[in-house]
Amino acid sequence: MFKAKFLLTGFLMVLVLVLTPGIASGGADLPPEITYVDFPKEVNADGTPVQGTVGFRDSNGDLLKAIFAVVAAVDFQPFEVDLSSFHGQTEGEFSFEISTMTPQKVTLNLTLLDQEGNASPSVFFTFEAIQACQSWSRTFGGSENDLGYSVRQTRDGGYILLGTTESYGAGDYDFWLIKTDAQGNMQWDRTFGGSEDDWGYSVQQTSDGGYILFGGTWSGYGDFWLIKTDAQGNKEWDRTFGGSEDDWGWSVQQTSDGGYILLGYTYSYGAGLADFWLIRTDSQGNKQWERTFGGSEDDQGYSVQQTSDGGYILLGGTWSGYGDFWLIKTDAQGNKEWDRTFGGSEDDWGISVQQTQDGGYILLGDTHSYGAGEDDVWLIKTDAQGNKQWERTFGGSSRDKGWSVQQTTDGGYILRGHTYSYGAGYADSWLIKTDAYGNKEWDRTFGGSETDWGSSVQQTEDGGYILLGCTASYGAGELDFWLIKYCPEE
Repeated sequence: MFKAKFLLTGFLMVLVLVLTPGIASGGADLPPEITYVDFPKEVNADGTPVQGTVGFRDSNGDLLKAIFAVVAAVDFQPFEVDLSSFHGQTEGEFSFEISTMTPQKVTLNLTLLDQEGNASPSVFFTFEAIQACQSWSRTFGGSENDLGYSVRQTRDGGYILLGTTESYGAGDYDFWLIKTDAQGNMQWDRTFGGSEDDWGYSVQQTSDGGYILFGGTWSGYGDFWLIKTDAQGNKEWDRTFGGSEDDWGWSVQQTSDGGYILLGYTYSYGAGLADFWLIRTDSQGNKQWERTFGGSEDDQGYSVQQTSDGGYILLGGTWSGYGDFWLIKTDAQGNKEWDRTFGGSEDDWGISVQQTQDGGYILLGDTHSYGAGEDDVWLIKTDAQGNKQWERTFGGSSRDKGWSVQQTTDGGYILRGHTYSYGAGYADSWLIKTDAYGNKEWDRTFGGSETDWGSSVQQTEDGGYILLGCTASYGAGELDFWLIKYCPEE
């Protein structure tokens, strides 16, 4: 008879069919039995050997080998373990080791053989090799100034970077788009620009595998410049938006219907010196509608995101009053539903906004009104109606700037900027991790003896963080793109 035995090892549950002793007749040799397999459900795909154990029972005491056959895997070889040293033992356990460099799910079929050729019933077990987080840094640049502003992880595990380059391209400054693999090694790069200054600030991988790029161009007037590329960075189309004065684009996101939402500021249109300028396009970059928001002074929009209700959340700064954070919520057609300002008697400027898991919003920028120094990083959490729930400042005695914020998988927040108060040099890139209430859990500075700035951060699939900015301490030129992968638990 057979009975089912479940063994929970704390790592992996394996169903083993155990042949009950005594069912054989005539003194025939009994095959060996596998009584358990103990191996983690997850291992790191970094080549580190991971040990497992197998329990066995062999009434004949003549084990020969264990055969690990591959049922499902990529770039994974079958292997055997010599068990002849267990000759004479009727029960016990042996160990084995597995390593892989490839993130994948692996299913193996384990069978024991004895010296008479008898085979045990097979046992199948599965584990997942996950991409291990590894810290590294890369610089990209030539002999002049090259500044990185936006980075996102791509669906292949690599990264897409956008900024501006003085070292390469056609004009004074050009958009510079760089694609890297998962280790930050450049796979290709593209420049876009004319004879004057063209600055790229925001990039995202699109649903078709290509990329959408956004910034401003002075190769003509100062205009919004939207560029769509294929998966290899080749331009498919581009659009400019602007009037007779300076208009500058800062933030782009693909919308749920495949179009694009753009935010920046305009001196050509609106009510004041500069106004927020929100533009909605279709999937080919054709304008569907536009809205301006502003008063009599400078009002500049820096960050936009589509919200869960199909509308949009905008953040920037307003000088139509004091210099304050200005948060604006619109409906799906760009009509203002509500707005909130946050600030004191000095200049306070909002740069980055994201909708949070609870439907509220997280805001980041810097404040001259509050905190410890000249300027401090200012983090604000609001509810779904933009009402402030809490705020935190981070900084020292000098100037500290916040540029990018994202909610993390644990419900906390990751902040990116740069600091003149702390670190090794004149200015250092600054990374801050907080809990769900904005309380600092840890922070890190990155930099050398010169100026190093931080502009963009995203949590990666392996739980680490990808950072982009620029460095004068390292690299080839005056300022270089500086791409950093940081794993906080290393």
